[in-house]
Amino acid sequence: MRILLAAHAFFPHDKAGTETVTKFVAHHLQDEGHEVAVIAPKVAENDGARHAGIEIERYEGLTIYRVSVSRSGDGFALQYLNLLKNPSLDAIYRDLMKLFRPDVLHCFHLMRISGSLVEAAKDWGAKVVFTPTDFWAVCPTYQLLNWKGEACVEHTFEDCRRCHIAEELGSEATMEDKIRAMENSFESSQGHWRVAESVFAERERYISKLFSLFDLVVPANDFMKQTLVARGLISNDSPVLPFGAPSRNVNRLPARKRRSEKIIVGFCGTIRYSKGLHILIDAISKCENGHNLEVHIYGVIHEKGYFDSLEKQFSKMPNVKFLKTFAPSRTEEILSGFDVLVIPSVWHENTPLIAYSALAAGTPLLASETYGLKDVVQTYRGGRVFPTGDANALAAYLTALSSDPTLAEAWKKEIRPVAMSEGYAKGLLSLYQRASEKSKAGMTFSKRVPENHSARI
Repeated sequence: MRILLAAHAFFPHDKAGTETVTKFVAHHLQDEGHEVAVIAPKVAENDGARHAGIEIERYEGLTIYRVSVSRSGDGFALQYLNLLKNPSLDAIYRDLMKLFRPDVLHCFHLMRISGSLVEAAKDWGAKVVFTPTDFWAVCPTYQLLNWKGEACVEHTFEDCRRCHIAEELGSEATMEDKIRAMENSFESSQGHWRVAESVFAERERYISKLFSLFDLVVPANDFMKQTLVARGLISNDSPVLPFGAPSRNVNRLPARKRRSEKIIVGFCGTIRYSKGLHILIDAISKCENGHNLEVHIYGVIHEKGYFDSLEKQFSKMPNVKFLKTFAPSRTEEILSGFDVLVIPSVWHENTPLIAYSALAAGTPLLASETYGLKDVVQTYRGGRVFPTGDANALAAYLTALSSDPTLAEAWKKEIRPVAMSEGYAKGLLSLYQRASEKSKAGMTFSKRVPENHSARI
C-alpha cells in the first residue's frame, strides 16, 4: 500500500504532538512493509513564499515532501480561509499524486497545506482519511477557547470576530487593551466586518465540502467525535481510535531510585496560555510544604509575553527550574525521572501524547478535568484529575504529595498497561482496508515486500 501522511508541520523543525503522531504512524506503517511519505509545509519563516512549490527531503528514513505556500491574501482571508483553501496549490498537488501515486491520503492536519490536497487525492482515486488532532476544523484558532481564554461554548460568528480582534493585538496585550479594541471595532468599520463574516461563512462551507470528501474520519477520543457530530460533520457511528504511547525504538528504563526526599514535579508542553502553566505556578505558590517539591518545566515558548509574566513569578521560586526542551529520544528518561507529571491545560486537549508516554513510563498524572485528559486518567488509573483552572485544587494534591512521598508510589502502582502506538498504526491499516472495501467490493491494496527489509529507506 502507498500511504501519504499530511501534517501542518513536521520534524526536524517542529516537534509537537501532531508531528509526533505523524512520525510514529509513518515509521510503524513503513515497518509493516508499506510505502510511506509525509507532506508538510516548509518551516514558518518560509511561509508566504512568492511561488508555491515542493521540495523532497529525507528524515529518519522517511521521504518528506515540503510544500512552499504562496501568499494569496491579507487579513481574514489569509489567516482564516487561505490557510485552508489555497487554489495556487492545485496543480502542484495534482503533480504530486502522479509522482507518489498514493492509495491512501491520511490527513492529521491541513493548516497551510490546504484542502487542495484532499481534492487532488480524490481526483487521483486515493482513499482519504482524516484524524483531527485539534479543533481547527470547527474553530479557526483551533482550541475552542474564546478571546478571554475561556471555553467557547456557542462558537458563533461574534465569538470568531472577537477572537480575531484580540489576536491582532498580540499575546502581550492586556485584557483592558482587548476590551478597548472590542469597543472601538464594534462601533466602526461595519463594512469590514460584513466582509469578514462572508469569509467565515465560506470557510464553513469549504470545511463541510472537505468532510463530504473524506472516506473516513477517525477521532482519537469521544469528545472530539461528539464535537464533530454536533456540527453535522460526521455520523455517530464514526470509529474512535486512541493514539497510544509512542513506542518505536523505546528502551525501557528501570524505575528511578529516589535521589533525595524531594518530590519531582514535571511539566512538558508548549508554553502558551491554553497549556495552563500559570495554573501550576499559582498552585506551587499556594502549596504547603512546597520546599519538599522540585518543579521541572520543559517546553518551547510559543507566547513570549505569557512566558515573561510567568518567569517573573517562578524566578523567585528556588524550587522551580525552566529547562527548555529535550530530544525526543530522551522522552522516557525525562518522564521516568518525575514523581508526577502535571498537565494543567485549560482547553479540551485532544489527548496529548505526553500523557500516554508518562503513563507508559510509570509516571502518574495530575491533569485538568478536560475531556481529552480525564478519559486517559480514568481508563488507565493513571493519577488524579482536578477541576480545570483550579489552582487551589492542584495545590491540595501537591501538598499531599509533598507531605507523604509514598503517595506518588501508590499512584504509580495503580497504573494499568497503556496502549502503544503499534496498535494504533495497525488499527489504522484495518480502517484503510475497510474504507477501500466499502467503495469497491473485493478491492485490496498491494503491500510492498522489500527485497531487503533491513535496508529499506
